[in-house]
Amino acid sequence: MLSGIHRYEERWLPALAALRPTPAGAEPVSALRALLADPIRGKGENTRVWLEQDQPMGVVGWVAANVPRNGELYGSPLLAAHRPALDGLIAALLREAAAAGARFVHVAASDNETDKREALLAHGFQPTFHFLTLRAASSSISPRTMPAGWRPIALRDMDWPQLAELFARAFADVPHVPYHSAEALRQDWQEADVEASQVWAAPDGSYQAFLQATADGRVEAVGVEAAHAGQGVAAAMYGAAAGGFLARGVGALEAMVADINVASLALHRKLGFAETARKQIYRRALEQASG
Repeated sequence: MLSGIHRYEERWLPALAALRPTPAGAEPVSALRALLADPIRGKGENTRVWLEQDQPMGVVGWVAANVPRNGELYGSPLLAAHRPALDGLIAALLREAAAAGARFVHVAASDNETDKREALLAHGFQPTFHFLTLRAASSSISPRTMPAGWRPIALRDMDWPQLAELFARAFADVPHVPYHSAEALRQDWQEADVEASQVWAAPDGSYQAFLQATADGRVEAVGVEAAHAGQGVAAAMYGAAAGGFLARGVGALEAMVADINVASLALHRKLGFAETARKQIYRRALEQASG
């Protein structure tokens, strides 16, 4: 019988899905499969499972895309049936992070995940900032106009390297946002809602703003070129997305914002978003091997 840490196999997915709170309206197994099979997690390669006598008792995944840029690795999801499984998974995550050359490891935990928070502290993690889940009624976000001459870019016409460069600039100073290569971004946007998601270009063809959303109203990313920040561009994209969602019967939009991202938090509150949940981000620095 297998016990301890093992590479992920899809046959364990139903048992692992039972460990995870699932968003309303989502099918548990499909929701976890989509998360673990995300290209940014190596389509399951960046995932380990804790087994006890062949029974899956926990899972950890990680995103290493930022390691070459700033040394940060993100552990997510981290799900376990009990504390020993948590300890084994966190230890495995730290080993994988060190092997990847990471200097820092980040893991999120909700207030009600007491065992998880205590295990992270025991493994040397320290609390930093919070991620806030914000929600607003689609009907409460008014339509606005985009700057004159700007045009939307269709998915089939997308210049992925240019969008990846804009994405990197937009999130350069935002914590806990994985870097996306052009190909990873392209794959990520295949799961986006085509009607709500937007990329806008100036008259000279340069990309200036984007909003990525899923069909259930979840806004995954919003970015605006620094030269146009504070000019209502993000609000206009939200207005367009909200109008489309409302027409299709999606009654609310949801976004996740770091509490230290003051500008984004102010924008969302101005648009009528209110906090519905929060997660503490825990961080641990890794010792670097000499020589």
